[in-house]
Amino acid sequence: MTEYFEPKIEHIERDGWGYKNLDKLDLTEEEIIETFDENHKRYKSMIKEILEDYPLATNSDFILQIEFLRLLGFCTVTHSKENFVFKIPRNMIKFIPNPECSSRVRRSLNAKGVGLATNHSVLVKRSRNQKAITKYFATK
Repeated sequence: MTEYFEPKIEHIERDGWGYKNLDKLDLTEEEIIETFDENHKRYKSMIKEILEDYPLATNSDFILQIEFLRLLGFCTVTHSKENFVFKIPRNMIKFIPNPECSSRVRRSLNAKGVGLATNHSVLVKRSRNQKAITKYFATK
């Protein structure tokens, strides 16, 4: 199992309506590329592990994202008979990866044949969406 990720935590002040100091740190282009490369490699191995261990995650990006956040240590999941509760500490909100990150990694793994959807209707929907998007960008 992949080790939990420990982010650097800064003090986040809460004003009356939202959060202050939620903007990203000012990074140079080289630092951005280096950070992206490190995160991409770590996220790719984690997403691959999730897709192998949790078959439901192959059919739903929402489940994939929740399991991804749980594995990163950002989210705890509790449940009762009727519902699930996802808890994310306020001081971790700034560090949560964009959901597009996990779905992008899933798509790149799917393109290599890893973690393909097991539900036929999901496969059909993804194929139809891919064709429509390809057609859209071919005309632009």
